[in-house]
Amino acid sequence: MKAVIRKRIEAVRRGEVPEGYNAHFGTSPKSWKRFKLNEICEKFTRKNTDNIIKTVFSNSAVDGVVLQSNFFEKSIANDDNTANYFVVENGDFIYNPRISSNAAYGPINSNELNIKGIVSPLYTIFLQKDHKNVMYKD
Repeated sequence: MKAVIRKRIEAVRRGEVPEGYNAHFGTSPKSWKRFKLNEICEKFTRKNTDNIIKTVFSNSAVDGVVLQSNFFEKSIANDDNTANYFVVENGDFIYNPRISSNAAYGPINSNELNIKGIVSPLYTIFLQKDHKNVMYKD
């Protein structure tokens, strides 16, 4: 680990805000812009009314967006109950309102599986209005 990063981590552990950082959302670089969610995203509510899409996702606080059949080791959804499920495209954000020890407000993750799927109507789907505002991990 580089010395500058180690120094920054030590400052945060002491409760200090390192130079070049703000105390927003934990500690974030000053170069990061703050937006209200509705300024950069819009809610997406396209349903799987024709039941064509069979791939069901779950949004885990630890693992992110995953195939539901892998996460639960069985299918929770079936063809009889997916017509009201929301369609999720690659890059769409999924909010799971279920609070856990790993996600105090529920996890928000993007679909990076490179496939289209569906999620339970208990989730909320967001689309980016302009893709330049969000950085994706490699």
